[in-house]
Amino acid sequence: MPRYSLSLLLFVAAAASARAPAPPTTTDAVADRELLRLLSSQYDAKARLRGGWTARGDTVTTRSLCADSGARRGDRFVAVCSTPADVGGGRVDLFIVEPPATPRGRARIRARFRGVDHDPADAVRLMAIAPDRLAFVLDTTTRSAGRTRASHSLYAERADGLRRLLTVGTRLDDTAACASAAGSAGRRCRERRVDLTCTLRADTSRVDAAAWPLELHVSGRRGGDAIDRVLPIPHDAYGYRVSARVLDTQACDGTD
Repeated sequence: MPRYSLSLLLFVAAAASARAPAPPTTTDAVADRELLRLLSSQYDAKARLRGGWTARGDTVTTRSLCADSGARRGDRFVAVCSTPADVGGGRVDLFIVEPPATPRGRARIRARFRGVDHDPADAVRLMAIAPDRLAFVLDTTTRSAGRTRASHSLYAERADGLRRLLTVGTRLDDTAACASAAGSAGRRCRERRVDLTCTLRADTSRVDAAAWPLELHVSGRRGGDAIDRVLPIPHDAYGYRVSARVLDTQACDGTD
């Protein structure tokens, strides 16, 4: 059996019969006031569209909207980033808010994924994965001993809720580490130097199992070889399927 990445294993664990939610049939949008009402109840605080707020009983943590699809037709996608006052990593809560079903109805949170560890310096954004579906993308970057690693984690809704569907490396670079190495060690490091960028994008030419397939554009250098390739990430009833071996050897997930 091929070895799959952790993100794939998490996704395959969902039932094969799980399907993506049906596209919205309403022409209504989630108004700003409705969004703020729901967020205020979630955090026991007066939420804001711009700027930060603190919750009762937790005045050392600042929360703010770090991603918002806006008052659009259908669902509203919102990420709330929490940043502690002391030194340390933050957290992200992801929400999909459904518009009112009737003119006098109220919006409601249909799906959520709370408590994702996330550095406040890294981006949270939205990405279309189908003509009528959005996903959250959380960026992560780490730097240590002259090496840089970065990745994307993609969260989207399925019938069993909002889930992490995929994690792929997007940057692998040890240029700075090699620059500081001297003598034969430095020469060997430069010969094996890795400087790769992997760009995740949707293949909008077709829809498979309610989502576009994805592809990873890999460019840069590994050792003395220039690299410019596109790796397909197909989508089927089980989700996005990509093996860890392919990501390790042909993309930005491998060891440098």
